[in-house]
Amino acid sequence: MRSLGSALVALLLAGCSLLPPPAGIQLTIPAGQDVPALPVTVVDNAGVVREAMPAEHPPGWSGETTVHAVAGREDAVVLAWTGGACDDRAVITIEQTGDRYRATVESRSSAMSCSAVGVLRAVLLSLTQPLGPEAFDAA
Repeated sequence: MRSLGSALVALLLAGCSLLPPPAGIQLTIPAGQDVPALPVTVVDNAGVVREAMPAEHPPGWSGETTVHAVAGREDAVVLAWTGGACDDRAVITIEQTGDRYRATVESRSSAMSCSAVGVLRAVLLSLTQPLGPEAFDAA
């Protein structure tokens, strides 16, 4: 009985990683040096994202959550953020706020303890229309 209780507690604590990902565009940022692959879900409540794929973080980027232009493409932006080394999943939510769009990144982890190492992450968002990074606020 005691092991059943321990298993139940472990399941409750690991709840984030056991739940299925939310509905949306699913992609995986490939593993890097000492960093596992990261599943990402893009929840596009604004209806402006056509597809999403892993991207390189922009040169000179400070590590804050930001939206960047893609050279030669007005219908795409790169969303970049710093995640954690123990993240199990990231959820990017796009919401329309008036005539602008808000991109929010939520990193999820079931780790009980983890190093405070930040991991640079980036996703290319192909858009349904030319918007440019100035149409986005990031958090």
